[in-house]
Amino acid sequence: MLQVKNLLIGFYASLFWRKGIILYSQLISHLMKFLLLSPLKITSFFIGALLLFAACGTNQPEPEPGDLTIEYLITLSDEELMERDSDGDGLSDYDEIYIYGTDPLNPDTDGDGLSDYDEIFLFGTDPLIKDTSGNGFTDGQEVEMGTNPLDPNDPPFIRSNELNPVYFHFGDSELDNSASEVLEINSQKLITAEKFRVEIIVFKNESEVDENGLESVFDQRAEAVSDYLIQNGVTEERIDVNFESISTSECPDGAIDEFNSCSEIRRVSFRPINPYPFYPEY
Repeated sequence: MLQVKNLLIGFYASLFWRKGIILYSQLISHLMKFLLLSPLKITSFFIGALLLFAACGTNQPEPEPGDLTIEYLITLSDEELMERDSDGDGLSDYDEIYIYGTDPLNPDTDGDGLSDYDEIFLFGTDPLIKDTSGNGFTDGQEVEMGTNPLDPNDPPFIRSNELNPVYFHFGDSELDNSASEVLEINSQKLITAEKFRVEIIVFKNESEVDENGLESVFDQRAEAVSDYLIQNGVTEERIDVNFESISTSECPDGAIDEFNSCSEIRRVSFRPINPYPFYPEY
């Protein structure tokens, strides 16, 4: 009988410790009642209690799931979250979930190549937006290039279609007003984006080759355009000149003139040469 009493006391102590739902006064009351029962009833109750205890488990904390989820993390207390850094980025799980809104299971929430910690504390960029400045380069690309990820105008960039071509009259290399206006705009873009070089592409067509087979008009056009850029602040070292052959088949329908030519094949185009290892996404 004494052994049964001791077992009952041990069982209730374990249950009280695990669940925290039986107050001390209730424990004493129940024990007094059970001691008045017959040995058979006590034995039956003891067996049932053992089964209940087995179902409840031990007083050890539940193990973490094999694959952590945010759903699991938000079930933890604030104190537990403050002590955790599940993705190892230097931010506590609590700060990621409740302060910054970042992913506590991903050290680089926005996928820009910078950790959430570095974005917040080193660069001041947005850990939720891969391109904080909105200039087409990711924050990680800007840090790698040494530009300012917070400045939409850094780096100054010239996209491939931003330098417009100039057109010439048949057999002529003089710059008219329209060509000069285009070159003025192109020059300003090149001056602003001072790290860019530019390729001048002079198109050669058979219709403008003189009777002696000379192509001097194309050289003259290259010189006229280059001189204009240099006179307006673009250094000679930044300018490359190349020639490409073109035929009248490149003329739009109905655009061929009395010289068996058209303005499209009498043009000089410009290709900005990107000095950076990346090209903006938009």
